[in-house]
Amino acid sequence: MKDHFLEHLGEESGREILKQVDQEIRSPFYYFDATYCISGGNNRRWSKMIKRFQAMGIEAGVRHFRMVESDESAHLDTTMSHRAIVQEAMQIGLENVLVIGDETLFLNDTLEYLSQSIDELKQREWNLFFLGGQLQNTVSPGAAGCSNLTIPQQLQDIHAVAYNKGVFEKIASDLPDSREIMATWLSKQRGYENYLMQLDNKFIAAPPVTSTTSLLEHEDEGYRSRFTSGEKID
Repeated sequence: MKDHFLEHLGEESGREILKQVDQEIRSPFYYFDATYCISGGNNRRWSKMIKRFQAMGIEAGVRHFRMVESDESAHLDTTMSHRAIVQEAMQIGLENVLVIGDETLFLNDTLEYLSQSIDELKQREWNLFFLGGQLQNTVSPGAAGCSNLTIPQQLQDIHAVAYNKGVFEKIASDLPDSREIMATWLSKQRGYENYLMQLDNKFIAAPPVTSTTSLLEHEDEGYRSRFTSGEKID
């Protein structure tokens, strides 16, 4: 198949494409059936995310989910977007889906550490897998038999989370599809993050491989400077 590919595209172009495909397959991000990035109308933020995805080697496969922004609540907009993506993943038969916000920063060693976390995740039944989002001073118990997974207790935000198919239907059912009803639901739940913390079989990467600009000040001082893959932090 490779020889046929090279014959039609030419040796130089074909080798480069095959190299990119090989890198994608070897990437820990390949474990996820699809990766969505939620982004609103801020083109500057989206341009930065493209550079970060390029640094991760996944830019070509990321699906841009255009969030419908409103004047009501950014948290409401984000939660509605997560529901829509989970609903779509369920409808098209995905095994899992990774959802990333457009302010996500990646650790320089993301590919190495994420590979280790996913190797352990594959051995376990899981519903939610967070790449980051927890404050550094929050104590999380280690997952049994794991060195690179812990069990999140309190989540600061949901900038990078993977959903497994076992939880698709519950989330699509629990979360209202009406903005008005969702606003009331979020108030009762005290936020989408709090709702997710009530679900079973959830894990977070240890160490976390993602953060956001607003979270950086809460990261360990010797650690925060390492979230620069794809873009230098001012």
